[in-house]
Amino acid sequence: MTKTLLLLLGLAYPACATPRAPNPAPAQNEPAAHQLSADELLEIGKAYNANGRSEQARQALLDCLARDPQRAEAYYQLGLAQSRLEQTAEARDSFRRAHELDPSSVDAAVAYGVLLDLAGENEAAQKVYRDTLARAPANRLLLHELGNSLLLSGRKEEGLEALERAAEKGADVDLLGDLGYARLVCGKTAPAFEALQRAFEQDSSRTDIGLNLARAALALKDHASAVMALEKVTRQTPSDAEAWLLLALARLRDGQARAALEAAEKALSLAPSARGYFLAGMCQEALGKPDLARPAVEKALQLDPKLEDARRWLERQGGKKKRGK
Repeated sequence: MTKTLLLLLGLAYPACATPRAPNPAPAQNEPAAHQLSADELLEIGKAYNANGRSEQARQALLDCLARDPQRAEAYYQLGLAQSRLEQTAEARDSFRRAHELDPSSVDAAVAYGVLLDLAGENEAAQKVYRDTLARAPANRLLLHELGNSLLLSGRKEEGLEALERAAEKGADVDLLGDLGYARLVCGKTAPAFEALQRAFEQDSSRTDIGLNLARAALALKDHASAVMALEKVTRQTPSDAEAWLLLALARLRDGQARAALEAAEKALSLAPSARGYFLAGMCQEALGKPDLARPAVEKALQLDPKLEDARRWLERQGGKKKRGK
């Protein structure tokens, strides 16, 4: 799973130690920008960033860099302000300059690498992470983002290896969730379930983790755990058709045919799909209503003629009835 610009915005909000921008003094008492040093302008920009005043931060940091264009930290803080202002191209350039001026800065490398990954430039992002890892070989954040980038580029095993290394000295919810996903796509289902379960226990509001936990549980035939996770997910995101489909499948496999049908019907009301109709048909069959199952399965095959499960089911039922007979 990859980071989004929300990660970059989060970097502007370190914990309580972040300095707060002072209340603005009356205009006549405020020193003009040209009267302030680069150091002062950097601190002002950082404080504005910390309080979400991105435009003021951007201007202060541009003034800082006009005085001292070699300030890596100023470029990094400028990138944060620009990312919050949705000036993505400018932010990327600022993070690049911060990384070039201070190749040992983990924050600059991660911010620049994430924007490269978001642009699909995974190999360039991986080079940024690896170059900085050469200076900080055990840095968990760098290993985490390297693992995500490798997963994005289809290098699953290498991505999993990086994430496993990142988790050697402990893992937060984000890392546990990404590690669990990587294990899942690499076919390591039981370890995936363990990591995802730990992550979801720590933060059950993470519906992406809950969905992957349910997928791992279903693969392990732990249908009860899948149902529990998906019921939490659907309570939080009741408009997620995919979550309702998975819940229908988990309930059906757990022997809850009527509740499964309710979930399948909810999914169909949100986003009609071949899978949804097929699941609804299987629920009807489990409820002993083959006359209602057949039209649902036929509808599934009509929507997706390549849905082999539906085709095989109809063949077992004797094939489609010939029209007019």
